[in-house]
Amino acid sequence: MLGRTSWIGKCAERCLRTFFESLENHLSEQLLNQPNQDERYLLGLLYAALNTPNQFAYYQQLQACMTQCQPRSGPLYVSMSVVAHSQNFESKKGADLGIILKVISKHVSLEKGILVQAKRLHGTEDGHFSMDSQYIELHDDSQAVKMLEITPSSFFMLINPPVLMHGARRTIAGVQMLPASTVKGFSFDISRSPRNLEGRTTSLTDFMVGDVMKSNVGDPREDVLKIAKGGNEEFPTKYTLLMALGIPQESVISATKDESKHE
Repeated sequence: MLGRTSWIGKCAERCLRTFFESLENHLSEQLLNQPNQDERYLLGLLYAALNTPNQFAYYQQLQACMTQCQPRSGPLYVSMSVVAHSQNFESKKGADLGIILKVISKHVSLEKGILVQAKRLHGTEDGHFSMDSQYIELHDDSQAVKMLEITPSSFFMLINPPVLMHGARRTIAGVQMLPASTVKGFSFDISRSPRNLEGRTTSLTDFMVGDVMKSNVGDPREDVLKIAKGGNEEFPTKYTLLMALGIPQESVISATKDESKHE
C-alpha cells in the first residue's frame, strides 16, 4: 500500500494543488455562468481541459512547475487517468467516470482505481444558489449502492458555484467529494443541501492530492481497475495527465506505451 507522504514532496504537492484548484474554479465558474446545465456538460468541460493540455494554461503551468521539483527518492513516473464511462455502462455500475492513479519509482509500483458519480447543485430558476440549494439526485441512492457493491472507493463529485451564501455567512464551495457510503446511509427525510453536508465532504483538491495521491484512498484490485477503466467497453474515452519527476521523456513515453498494452 502507498503510505502517506511516501513519494510526494512539498514542491510537487504545491504544483498539484495549484492545478486541481484551477480545475475546481474552472468547473465552478461554468456552473455559476450556466446554472441550468447538467453535470454531463460540466464533466465535458473537465474532459476537455484534460484532453487539450496545450490549450489549457493550468496544465502547462503544472508541467513547468513539476520540472523544477526534485523527487524525494529517485526518478518518479506518475499518471492520473480519467475515464469517461458511457451512459449504458453508468446505468449498470453507477459511476459515470473512473479515476486511475499509477505510480512507478525505484521503491514503489502501484495502480489503484476510484469510481465517481458527478452531481451538480440545483439553484433557483433565476440562477441563485445558497447553502440550502439541493442536490436533487442524491435522494436516489441506487447509484451509490451499485458503486459500493464494486468497491468502497466510490465517491460523488458535487459541483457547486465557487461561493455559497447562508444569510450573511459566506462559504467556499467549489467542487466537493462525498463518499458514496454517506449517500447510502442517508435517511430519506434529510435535506440533500450543502448546509446538511458540511463536514462530510472534501474539496476536490484535498481529495486528489491529500487522499488519493498521498494516502491510501483507491482500490488496487484488478476487477475494480477494469471497471474504473470502462470495463469491456470497446472504446472507452480516456484522458491521461502525466507527471514525470527526474525521468527522461523517452522513459515516460515507454511507460505510457506499456500502460496502454495492459488495458
